[in-house]
Amino acid sequence: MSKVDWKIWHKGIRMKIFGKRLLYLGFILFFLRSGIVFALNIYYNEVKISQELKQAFQKYWMLRSKKSIKSLLKREAPYIQDMVSFERYKRYILLYKSTIKKIEVKKVDCPQPFFCAIEFKSLWGEGKKQQIYWFRDLWVKVEGKWYHVIKNPLFFPEIN
Repeated sequence: MSKVDWKIWHKGIRMKIFGKRLLYLGFILFFLRSGIVFALNIYYNEVKISQELKQAFQKYWMLRSKKSIKSLLKREAPYIQDMVSFERYKRYILLYKSTIKKIEVKKVDCPQPFFCAIEFKSLWGEGKKQQIYWFRDLWVKVEGKWYHVIKNPLFFPEIN
């Protein structure tokens, strides 16, 4: 092999190696940015929960951790979507400045097949400023699909 052939061959090998690495890095960054890979960890600690409700719960809280407001509003109960303006909902969601890091589902109670309450512990914040909050999330099934119910006295004073 001549010196010129060696340089071309060597450059080709470098492009194959580094090109693949850059391609993989590009895919990883795309998945992280698009939300396909989530940083939120959700644990169910031997709690019985239907697969449909579990998926709805996970999707809702992952969207909430990303503050994806338009997609999040579509997961609220239909009457909430009709009653609350987008701007008001946006202000409500953005009240929570910190990010959710971890969720541990402790109890699922379904008094009716179309209405469930999910009790969970969540870890919010960054670094040393992390706090634990307890929630009792309400979910309603409408036309075969699970929706989150806002339990906020500003919107619905009668829900406690």
